[in-house]
Amino acid sequence: MKVIHIIENIDESYGGPAKSVPFLCKYMQQKGVDVSINSVKIKEYENNVIINDNQITWNNYKNNFSDFFKYSISFRKGLENQIKEFSNIILHTQNQWTYQSYCALKLSKKYNIPLICSVRGSMSPWALSQYKYLKIMFWYMFQKRIFQKADCIHCTTAQEAQFIRDRGINTPIAVISNGVDLEEFNGVIDKQVARKGLNLDVEKKNILFLSRIHKSKGLDILIRAWSKLHERYPDWNIIFAGPIEDSNYYEGIKTLITRYNLKSVKYLGILKGRERIFAYNASSLFVSPTWSENFGISIAEAMASGIPVITTKNAPWEILEKESCGWWINLHEEKLLKALEEALSCDDLLLEKMGDKCRNIIYKDYSWEQQAEKMIEVYKWLLGEVVKPSFVYTS
Repeated sequence: MKVIHIIENIDESYGGPAKSVPFLCKYMQQKGVDVSINSVKIKEYENNVIINDNQITWNNYKNNFSDFFKYSISFRKGLENQIKEFSNIILHTQNQWTYQSYCALKLSKKYNIPLICSVRGSMSPWALSQYKYLKIMFWYMFQKRIFQKADCIHCTTAQEAQFIRDRGINTPIAVISNGVDLEEFNGVIDKQVARKGLNLDVEKKNILFLSRIHKSKGLDILIRAWSKLHERYPDWNIIFAGPIEDSNYYEGIKTLITRYNLKSVKYLGILKGRERIFAYNASSLFVSPTWSENFGISIAEAMASGIPVITTKNAPWEILEKESCGWWINLHEEKLLKALEEALSCDDLLLEKMGDKCRNIIYKDYSWEQQAEKMIEVYKWLLGEVVKPSFVYTS
């Protein structure tokens, strides 16, 4: 089996798919599947440490048009060369609304190769409201046809699958969650050691926000809520980290921090490798006030690290509420304020017990090895080797 993964870009700054796709490939390779990742280069130097560390084949093609459209002549030629070289091929697109997904459909039909399309949050109401009129045009130009003509659509939640059905698409849908690379979280690092490793105050407890710095992630809502609480909780700091995707938004965050004189808020930049693990271990609470999330890898990683989580009902983590190991709230500043007050009023032992529940949930059901096994089963079904898996839905 040869699986050709297709995505517009997979540099480390790209966001969630820059981790989820390589980790999926890592565990597929461990199970003997031949994989490659194909993307378009939009920066002079692009890197992905997960791809490099796991020796995953990465074909990164020159962009011939704009950073927005990511049109590439060599991209299509490169895919065709792979198709001609291998047999038992699956084409798997990892984002939508792009030239790459359209190109995959055309090649799928030309060479009679199964095509599976991962939605990855692109069909949520919030996502559709961004570049709204352009997406309406793209929907009728090519995206609707891609979903209709694909052999399978991959969604990470049942809610995401319903977004597809609501659009009148009847293509089979595989519901397979993202996962966590548990190898990264097997060791427990002392909080003070982790704080020292990041040059943080070892005596202060930390609230962690780790994500792209973009309006969709709701960091401004957290900052405004914290401005009403920080004087009452002087033993807590907020640390936030991640690539700055929207520089204007980031400047707005800095303005808020200055306006409210929030000396207890610190930006750590882009964290990689051990520094990223330190950030989780240096923290006692994780907050993600997101507007839209089809999974939320940083949420799952925080849980794997044993940290209680506050997130919104725009992320698929109802289990936080069901298992009493976090807060699953409507996205509103007052709701976040209340959840923060409740969390910061908990003693350390209670937060640790909640964190233990979070860790157990992730280790039980969300390993990348489990998700890779499910995805491979879908591929085998598309190639006619096994019966339809129980997590593939035709209606």
